[in-house]
Amino acid sequence: MDKKLNNEEIEKGVFVINQHYEIVYMDETAKQNFPGCEQHAFCYQMLQESKTPCFDCPLKKTGHQKIENRLLYNQKLEIWMEYVAIRVEWPKEGLCTLISMHAAAPGKASSVIHAQTDGLLYAIVELHIQRDSFTMLYENLRQQPRLSQNGSLCKLLQKLCTRYVYKEDRADFEDFWNLDTLKKRIAVYSHVSCSFRILLHGAYRWMKFQITASSNEELTDTCLCLIDTMSEELPNPAAGQDYKPHYDELTRLYGKTTFERLAQERLMQDVHQEYGLVDIDIEHFKLFNDWYGIQEGDHLLMYISYQIRKKVQELNGIATRIGGDEFVMLLPQAACDVKKLEPEIIGWIQNYDASIKFLPTVGIYMIQDKTLPIAQMCDRAAIAAASRKGNYASRVAVYQDSMKKLIENRQEVLFGVKNGLDNREFVVYYQPQVSARTNRILAAEALVRWQHPQRGLLPPGEFIPILETSGFIYKLDSYVWEEVCRFLHDRLMKKLPVVPVSVNVSRVDMLQFRLCEVFTALIKKYEIPSRLLEIEITESAYAENFDQLIATVNELRACGFTVLMDDFGSGYSSLNMLSNIELDILKIDMKFLDTSNHQNTRNSSILESITSMGRWLGLRMIAEGVETHEQVDRLLNLDCEYMQGYYFYKPMSREHFCELLADAGRIDVRGMQAKRLPSIDLEDLFHKDITSEAMLSNILGGIALYEIEDDTHLQILMVNDRYYRITGCNAVDLQERSRLITRQIHPEDMPLVWDIFHKAQEAGSMGASGTFRRYRLNGELMWMHLQAFFLHKQGNRKLFYGSVSDVSTTMSLQKELLAILQTMPGDIFEYQVYPDERLSCRVISAGLSLLHGYTTQELQDILENGMLEYIDDRDHDEVMRIWSNPKQWKTDCSVEFRLFTKTGETVWVEQHIRYIREEEGVRIYNSLLTDITKIKRQEDELLESQRLLHHLLGIADQRDSPRQLTKRNKEHAAKLYAESFPGGMIGGFCEKGFPLYFANEEMIHFLGYDSYQDLYQGINGMVENTIYQEDRAQVELDLGTTFREGMEYTTRYRMVQKDGSLIWVQDRGRVICEEQGRLAIISTCMNIDEIVKARQLLEKVR
Repeated sequence: MDKKLNNEEIEKGVFVINQHYEIVYMDETAKQNFPGCEQHAFCYQMLQESKTPCFDCPLKKTGHQKIENRLLYNQKLEIWMEYVAIRVEWPKEGLCTLISMHAAAPGKASSVIHAQTDGLLYAIVELHIQRDSFTMLYENLRQQPRLSQNGSLCKLLQKLCTRYVYKEDRADFEDFWNLDTLKKRIAVYSHVSCSFRILLHGAYRWMKFQITASSNEELTDTCLCLIDTMSEELPNPAAGQDYKPHYDELTRLYGKTTFERLAQERLMQDVHQEYGLVDIDIEHFKLFNDWYGIQEGDHLLMYISYQIRKKVQELNGIATRIGGDEFVMLLPQAACDVKKLEPEIIGWIQNYDASIKFLPTVGIYMIQDKTLPIAQMCDRAAIAAASRKGNYASRVAVYQDSMKKLIENRQEVLFGVKNGLDNREFVVYYQPQVSARTNRILAAEALVRWQHPQRGLLPPGEFIPILETSGFIYKLDSYVWEEVCRFLHDRLMKKLPVVPVSVNVSRVDMLQFRLCEVFTALIKKYEIPSRLLEIEITESAYAENFDQLIATVNELRACGFTVLMDDFGSGYSSLNMLSNIELDILKIDMKFLDTSNHQNTRNSSILESITSMGRWLGLRMIAEGVETHEQVDRLLNLDCEYMQGYYFYKPMSREHFCELLADAGRIDVRGMQAKRLPSIDLEDLFHKDITSEAMLSNILGGIALYEIEDDTHLQILMVNDRYYRITGCNAVDLQERSRLITRQIHPEDMPLVWDIFHKAQEAGSMGASGTFRRYRLNGELMWMHLQAFFLHKQGNRKLFYGSVSDVSTTMSLQKELLAILQTMPGDIFEYQVYPDERLSCRVISAGLSLLHGYTTQELQDILENGMLEYIDDRDHDEVMRIWSNPKQWKTDCSVEFRLFTKTGETVWVEQHIRYIREEEGVRIYNSLLTDITKIKRQEDELLESQRLLHHLLGIADQRDSPRQLTKRNKEHAAKLYAESFPGGMIGGFCEKGFPLYFANEEMIHFLGYDSYQDLYQGINGMVENTIYQEDRAQVELDLGTTFREGMEYTTRYRMVQKDGSLIWVQDRGRVICEEQGRLAIISTCMNIDEIVKARQLLEKVR
């Protein structure tokens, strides 16, 4: 049905509603108007049939306004209603809102409509764009021409344009009323307006058309159009009438039309003066009116206009107010300097009331072509101002041609976001937060991605900044909050493990919502405990409206929510804030871990101060943006255990996150804990009553204070007694050598020593370390390990603390061990697999590559470059299947491939990778690369003779054997197999102990026996006795306990030779049915003793 102002009298109904949207009182008239309405029910459900509070609900207002009049469309009754809302103290309920509501009368519409009109109200029209219809809600009967009450919107516009619109304005009128773009413009701006010259009572007058989206979000096709007549009458061109200046009634600045005429005249007359247009727009001024009331907003506008009048009088300029909160000044270009204008205009607001954080944006258009229409110049200045919205570091911009395209792109994104929210194109991603000590997931942060229908998955950087500058971010934030609650609810209902999830709250959210009420309603709706939904507020939000924020944070924490301060340290008032506000968790800005800038030492000191302060305040701390192992080490060194970043996990989809949560070993449902065992207080440790000097010397080891002068001269200032014992020096000789200490260092190692001190200065509290050669007093060469820490700089001198130790024995053993490893015919690598599955590799020894012509350094370079170009193309896929997926390595894996030597020869190698341990989330693997060319050649020969051998044993598949072998061929096959195989064949019946079935001569000699009888007696007729006792359980596991003809197996074990020695073999066998019908195993045993012992040596090295 048409939604129009109802002229029928409906008696006033009175409701009292508390701050939780519950109806606590209603009179009888209200009950009659709204049958079924009950006390303690939610008002938006009873009065509007809505699932959520009304978009423009008066209960959301937090300003000083006590009484408010408003025109509101009632969805349930399908009529426009006028209401009066009054703040009252209600018994047992505290602060409530008393609402008197009745059907709106047309004559009163102009007094309550929520818009600013510049003149006499002409009409209020309800538009239905997609349905091409309109309904006249109000019409001033004294004005002419009279319009139809309803009908086709297109026909109405066509009639107005051809009959009443001034001919020079018709193109602009058609452009403004382009219905194909109108809906998009309203979606982006929520309010659009334009003025045209309309024939009224025989004369042309300016009429302003204001179009506003419906306050009810569900009425997406409904708009409200206000048409008001400007008080300035235009001249009748036919009568030759002159213009009269028009002034804005509120600000006493020129009206828009007068300003454009005067500005155009000034530009044409003052040909020697260059001018600029300055556009001033108060960002989020509508919210200011909501907070403080329209009257207070008018006062602010009058104050700004007073400052503008002074400015233009001083500079002989012209000014106008062209919209509700938008002003334009025409000034000489010399007065349009950004550096001067920005502090001056911002100062106007701050001088009015320092607590007001609604700052202006300013756009400047430097006029080059004076023949351009003034309206077009104003548009360009407005575009420049719009480019600064949301940018709190810079509030003034000069127009550039590229800005127009930027604004258009921004509008396109905003319209796309609105459609995307309606179509659920936005998906929530989760980034786990972990304990770096246990690598377990403790919580997660909810982030958002846009699954764009044309452009695919978009990162937040492509749309979040635009939403923040437009103030539309609150729509997306509330969408994410709802999705996260739905996710938590689903897991709880399915009794699946769950960890807390934090959601982001922006500065605009603080202005738009009563956050505690919103989040309380969400957890109640989705039946989730408050501890699982954490609230993450950016530090910039703390810098504005601080009093309100303190109250909000206190309310949230009182309701059981955990509150985090995001990006702590990125602003200017953080430390002062912590003394005034109660928080639970600090999220540390990782710019303090950036080692790429020259302020690294200062950053490290600041980071150390922040973590110390956080512990002192009893706050939990989490560092975000962690990307490197070095950063993890530095944070752990500062006792900051909880971290978030790409080093551990990238943001991931809900499905992937659920997979992680399904692994109980990966999560810790206790979350982030502030309580822990007390830390050792080093001041107490150094107290003389607790520890003696000798004990401290033993605890700390060798200590030295070093000084570097002019970055070129190193000397020792002082040492402890332990230093003398380590270096073999004494106090007298060291005093003489203190300024020439570099002479005690091996010349080849001096660059390394300088590098240690240079890195220590960069690393701050982490320090730097290295091992180098140093001469003792008696000339003996020792290996010294130095851990250096930068203390401070004074003038051209730098002071360092050094902890030293004698590692000569360790280095000697390492050198000997490396020499042994280099003699091994194998390459040994160490792989490190990081939590995000990144892989790094280093060469431990290069015994095999040295045989192939490569040096150790060349092998390291080959590994770092991927190694694939040195591998036969036929093996690339198999090698990459292993190398590209470390997850599948588990505890053990191997791969065989062909490798090119330096001379171009192709050799077969086997790489065996084995898991060693895990260190702070990094998995360590050892890899042994051995040459198996000889074995592969033997296997090729075996493949050639395998079909013949199967016939020899009588177990061939008839489908593979087109003809029977002659006795001679069987003998030939047996001889060929025996000569090519490094081991032998043996058979046993599938009975207890595996009674001996047969053994060929190669097996008899392989085990060290002289004859078949000698073997039979030596193993007591049982094949089981050839298997080393400790390996029998594994063999039984590989073979199983149930046998059937045709079954095949492969196993490895140690065979016992006649003299008791052990030799590793690889046993490949098959079950056959022998002549008497008994099942027996025929096995080939290959000697792999050399390969296994090489691997065992590698493990000992580790």
